[in-house]
Amino acid sequence: MTHSTPLGPPTAQSRPKGMDVLHVCSVYESSGPVVSGAKTGYSPTGGVQIHVGALVRHLERQGVGQTVITSYKPGAPRRQRQGERTLVRRFGVPVRRWRQMWALPAARAASDRNTRVDLVHVHPSADLAALPIAMMASRLHRAPLVVTLHSSALYTMRPVGPRLTMLKILGCPAEAVALRHAAAIIALTDRTRDLVVGSGVDPARVHVLPQPYDQESFVGPFDDPFPGLPRPRIVFIGRFSREKGVDVLLEAFSRMRRPAQLVLIGDGRAKGHIEASIRRLGIGRNVTVTGFMPHRTAVAAMAHAQVVALPSLFEEAGTVVVEAMALGVPLVASDAGGVRQTAGGGKAALLVPPGDPSVLAAALDDVLGDRDLASRLAGAGRAQSAGRDWGTAGEEMLDIYRDVLARRPIR
Repeated sequence: MTHSTPLGPPTAQSRPKGMDVLHVCSVYESSGPVVSGAKTGYSPTGGVQIHVGALVRHLERQGVGQTVITSYKPGAPRRQRQGERTLVRRFGVPVRRWRQMWALPAARAASDRNTRVDLVHVHPSADLAALPIAMMASRLHRAPLVVTLHSSALYTMRPVGPRLTMLKILGCPAEAVALRHAAAIIALTDRTRDLVVGSGVDPARVHVLPQPYDQESFVGPFDDPFPGLPRPRIVFIGRFSREKGVDVLLEAFSRMRRPAQLVLIGDGRAKGHIEASIRRLGIGRNVTVTGFMPHRTAVAAMAHAQVVALPSLFEEAGTVVVEAMALGVPLVASDAGGVRQTAGGGKAALLVPPGDPSVLAAALDDVLGDRDLASRLAGAGRAQSAGRDWGTAGEEMLDIYRDVLARRPIR
């Protein structure tokens, strides 16, 4: 929960010695309403935001001083105190196509020598600026660099479309440099760890912390956000963009044999295209597009679903995978990136080839029509998600921080 407190710097007495962390991430959660992502090109919520936000809250409870440098999200405050020791600073202008304009003011703020920084933790996703900003801050503050690979340009991202092609071409060299210089690298799956180590990185610097979830958000009962919507329901949660495979899901839904309702929870640049596809396919009576929903409401929508669908063309690990498993909701997902490992080697999800609407349609029909299959997937998901809470993951991250700080050269 976000608390409003004065924006002055935390006192030295309130911070553990040697544990002030500078987080650099291109996207970060907001506690209040934000402008539609379709109008701004911003994703109001998503896996990286959820992950970093939960980590920051855990570290705040452990007394760690933190500064979060991120892009501006229309409707969110430029400066925001979260708890007693955490300050979030947002930079940039509210334009649709040039979010990279946050980079220059963010770089100046990250380089401010008046900010106490013992460790820099960067959370790169589909953005070009976070890694260079973090590497510069690490050098200027003489602070070790920790990298969490939320979506690896080198090992996971696929060049589907001009934007992602550019991100991959420009992002791969920056990621390679960051991995060479990082004191610690956090992979979300063994798959990514093995690829990083296989590129020549010292295995002692690469750690696997499986994607956790915030248990506080998953305590029911949950009110149904759509009490008038018929069942069975298929729920998608994610950014409306090509790589998330929403077009594939719509085509698959139009080919299903069994009647169902499809709920699309999200926002983004492709919203208009998605709405046009719904009209073209003639499935509008059975598809609900909600736009942005607060995370707790989206979780409730999943809890009342009969199937959660993840049709992504690529994924590092899949936050939705972990959340569906935690709720015990059957999951149909693309067998892409680290999804198979996140889903317990495929035991907790019915996996399909990415980009194939016919196979996806058949899989959705199978889960809706086979109670035993749905029950097996739900049970395997609950078992696989056990122990993935942020309390455990946060302590593992703190241990990595302590180890990195213990090995840094004396300044």
